[in-house]
Amino acid sequence: MIDPDTTHVDIFEKLSALEIGQSIVINHDQNPRPLYFRLLAECKYAFGWETLHDGPEVWRVQVTRKTAWVNNETIGDIVSKDYRHATVFKRLGIDFSCNGKRTLEEVCLDDHLDINDLRQQLAQCLNQPMIQTINLLSWAPAFLCRYLVNLNHQYIKINTPFITELAQKMAVSYGESHPQIGQISTIFFNAGKVLMHDVSIEESSLFPDVVKLSECYVKGRTLAEDETGAVLSAFYDIMASHEKIAADFRLIRQLTNNYQVPRYVSPSYNILYKLLQDYEDDLLFNFHLENNLLFPKVIAIRDKMRST
Repeated sequence: MIDPDTTHVDIFEKLSALEIGQSIVINHDQNPRPLYFRLLAECKYAFGWETLHDGPEVWRVQVTRKTAWVNNETIGDIVSKDYRHATVFKRLGIDFSCNGKRTLEEVCLDDHLDINDLRQQLAQCLNQPMIQTINLLSWAPAFLCRYLVNLNHQYIKINTPFITELAQKMAVSYGESHPQIGQISTIFFNAGKVLMHDVSIEESSLFPDVVKLSECYVKGRTLAEDETGAVLSAFYDIMASHEKIAADFRLIRQLTNNYQVPRYVSPSYNILYKLLQDYEDDLLFNFHLENNLLFPKVIAIRDKMRST
């Protein structure tokens, strides 16, 4: 049992001391999900994460040391190589944008899927036209930050208040005949508030710090360990927030029956569903860029700085 005062370093040490199949239980008075993303990024050992109690006053998780899979390619890697694969994962409700560190084997085990069928679907989706021809893997961290701010963040800032207002209007108009629209409106309102806050943090501090770290590396300079640690800690918090928002949109997709518009509704209802679908698509691409491309590049720079 590990109490809230235990540091992340202590947790890493305790996990590394476990035998395969052994577990530790972590009790905390705050959501420990950022620790999950830290373990994914920095732990050298494969592990399982099971939530035993999910707040709101006490959180309890069990972390189990596992045998690593022979194939280390993750679903995030698969999508990074060709974004057409994302269509398959979205259709199956597989979180590639925030939980992209899992292998296909882990995904199939977690979601009770047949791995051969999944591989076949991934192969078949490549018959579709290319979604984008840009080699995202070649983008430098500073360029990724500017891309996210100038395109994805602007999209979020423009569309979030508009969709929020439209969803609320549809909830008033169709709340009795289509009660799910009220729930959709509430979920989007809450997720939008959190997302706008995250965007503000990224633009005011996180992304400028990433650019600074990248420039120091290119120029052969180093940053203090606490500075790089602060950047990574901010990332872990943002990734945990993104995971919750992505789950909210999976619920919206479920409530809308994959954005199938009900019969006998106004054109505005049709517009809302189309906007929600486009918003989710943009959001998952945004999260994918941050979690599966930008963040690993920051980790790589940190490790290279440590080795010099």
